Amino acid sequence: MDAHRQPPAKAFRLEHFALLHLEGADAAAFFQGYGTCDTRRLDGTQALEGALCNRQGQVLATFLAWGAAEALTLRLHESLIDPVSAFLEPYLRFAKCALRTSEARGLALPSDGLSAEPSLAPGATAPAADGLIWVQPPAGDRELWGEDAALARWCEHEGIEPGPEGPWLARTLDTGRLPFTAEHSEQDVPQGFNLDLIGAIDFKKGCYLGQEIVARLHYRGQPKRRLYRGESTAPLALGEVVREASGNPLGTVLACAAEAAHGPYRLGLSLSVKRVEGAAGPFTTDAGPLTIDPELP
Repeated sequence: MDAHRQPPAKAFRLEHFALLHLEGADAAAFFQGYGTCDTRRLDGTQALEGALCNRQGQVLATFLAWGAAEALTLRLHESLIDPVSAFLEPYLRFAKCALRTSEARGLALPSDGLSAEPSLAPGATAPAADGLIWVQPPAGDRELWGEDAALARWCEHEGIEPGPEGPWLARTLDTGRLPFTAEHSEQDVPQGFNLDLIGAIDFKKGCYLGQEIVARLHYRGQPKRRLYRGESTAPLALGEVVREASGNPLGTVLACAAEAAHGPYRLGLSLSVKRVEGAAGPFTTDAGPLTIDPELP
């Protein structure tokens, strides 16, 4: 599906993503009991993918986390800031830490060779000048976070005019990751979003909310649905039903984004694992045809 890839812009504004800070002596230790990743590993130089689950093991939110024991930062979709805050607040009464929202904004930077860009391994962070911070997710484009004014100064120094978020969303879908929003919240277990396949669940870390259900499925069962990649020539709406040639439903569209103004459109699809294995194309929705990549990340 890379044949139609457009040359990437130098930077994209992460217009709908924001930071939530958990600060205090118990920050990482507290969050250890709720996130699917092992926040004890964070030492100020790492970035981990993870999720928060409800008691039924369904994903409330996915995030990228970085920081250290007393200062944890979560990067997540802005529609999840309030739900995640409301979810954690009752438990924070007994912890030596507190939540704080942030005015920081982010850029995604797919291009190499920028004069101020350090060499970072996947899943690493590094401080930058002017209070900015570099974050290299385990997969996908590097990010730069900080105050608007500092980002503007950095862009001016680099001669960059950032583009809109849409192409970054498409590139993220290409990595097999769903740009998770409130519309996806509490709809499926982590395996339904392939979080187990991309390393966003640590099955050795111990207990967290929903852990028993997530672990039981991992060791004793198989997920009914997985996140598949797809492509279409027209935009498809969230919830569009995907059908095989016979008309039988396979699942639904979870996300759609394009790198270029007129497509092609990258898709995130929640599809039945059993039905995809024997499904025959062409595949369609009410809005038009699509292709499905049967390979998982």
